Amino acid sequence: MIYLDHAATTPLSSSALEEMMPFLTDEFGNASSLYRQGQIAKESLDDARFSISQILDCNLDEIIFTSGATESNNLALRGVIENAQKKNENKKNYIPHVISTNIEHASVKNILQHLADEKIIEWTTLPVEKNGIIDIEKFKTSLQENTVLVSIIAVNNEMGAIQPLSRIGRICNKKNIIFHVDAVQAVGQLKVSIEYFKCDLLSLSGHKFYGPKGVGMLFIKSGTEIESQSIGGGQERGYRSGTENIAGIIGMKKAFEDIHENWIAEREKLQHLQHIAKKYIEKNISFALWNGPEIGEERSTANINFSLPQIDGESLLMRLDLEGISVSLGSACSAGMMESSHVLLALGRTENEAKNALRLTFGKSTTEENLKNALEKIVKVIHFLAK
Repeated sequence: MIYLDHAATTPLSSSALEEMMPFLTDEFGNASSLYRQGQIAKESLDDARFSISQILDCNLDEIIFTSGATESNNLALRGVIENAQKKNENKKNYIPHVISTNIEHASVKNILQHLADEKIIEWTTLPVEKNGIIDIEKFKTSLQENTVLVSIIAVNNEMGAIQPLSRIGRICNKKNIIFHVDAVQAVGQLKVSIEYFKCDLLSLSGHKFYGPKGVGMLFIKSGTEIESQSIGGGQERGYRSGTENIAGIIGMKKAFEDIHENWIAEREKLQHLQHIAKKYIEKNISFALWNGPEIGEERSTANINFSLPQIDGESLLMRLDLEGISVSLGSACSAGMMESSHVLLALGRTENEAKNALRLTFGKSTTEENLKNALEKIVKVIHFLAK
């Protein structure tokens, strides 16, 4: 198998698994317990929180562990909105205003769509330009007096566009608007730093950077007021009640440390592969349409995305699977549904172009040799299906 879908998930690293193993076997204690096993778990939990906070350039008590990005995004968005409602409950007809883009991940887009449908929020979805990046001037004009939250995806999961986060963050900071960053795809591509992003809230998910599935985190800047979304024993400073997943948190911490140490060199390797893949497909598939920013500072080095309007994407996916190649038609977070990508529609693609798009995303296991092998098979299958 040649795996080219690292934006969907990454394999668990051997170093992360090694650090997790004691907490999956002998060290099984509950971090809320006062006896020895519980205190070992608590100490390991604190060590993980400290290590992650050092990488993010924040305080350790600003890190809240969750089950992943979807929970983190729900806690961030719903928490801010409910707090704004509570603080303004005496204002007649008050409705908080929220801004996002039209290329957000479903775990942000669908939350805001639900809240807007229920008339709980006013919601502005900023259109991106044809390269997938927002216009800062349009962002400035979308701000309102009742804007309480801006939520922007750092690196788009489908076509790799990188948004101007620090500029957005500085604008929000000046206007006392809470700024949330969905940074799930940013690890390994950017310096994932609170100071760099200028954000108040930031979501991460362990399985996107060689950690385990089912664990993530939310950074909550000190002084940022949000409402908890779970009621229970008060773990994680009361924001996320429930017994902590110690093994998962340890694995995520180790994976984060490893990728932080090597991300610049890894990014250079991935960009080399990116150039190879783009040139090969453009040379051999005349009808392939490039999606997103050109290769460079505004695009993830791990990603290429082409619309292939003359073929059926689902047939391509299945035939490549038979060839031993794992790719994606776009997002892998939509419960297996085959539908037109809202991200590619936002770039101006037609329904057909947005539905039949090939996404290749690279990672640690991707070599030049296996990529070239995969590309030959991909082109062969595309030509077969286009007949």
